[in-house]
Amino acid sequence: MLMLIIQIVMTAVAWKKGWGPKALLPMVIGLGLAFIIGFTAGLSGGSPRDIAAPLVLVDLGMLISLIVMVSRKPATSGSVKEVVQPAAQAAEVPAPGVK
Repeated sequence: MLMLIIQIVMTAVAWKKGWGPKALLPMVIGLGLAFIIGFTAGLSGGSPRDIAAPLVLVDLGMLISLIVMVSRKPATSGSVKEVVQPAAQAAEVPAPGVK
């Protein structure tokens, strides 16, 4: 329960850091995977002990992705022209000794 609260707080912090709705992706993907793992284990007659390890891995994946989102701001996505033009200008530099 404490881990869920920590993840919700980290999601809110990532949202405010500029990630916006993308900050919800780790929670949505992680909880969706946990539901699918639990559902399929329940259908196959598995016990909670059988699914503990995969669920811990899912939880760690959510936590790591949220830590990355909280520690870094999202990359600014400029238009294609803003990205391609500086690269094209850098490629037009003449070789030394060529006029």
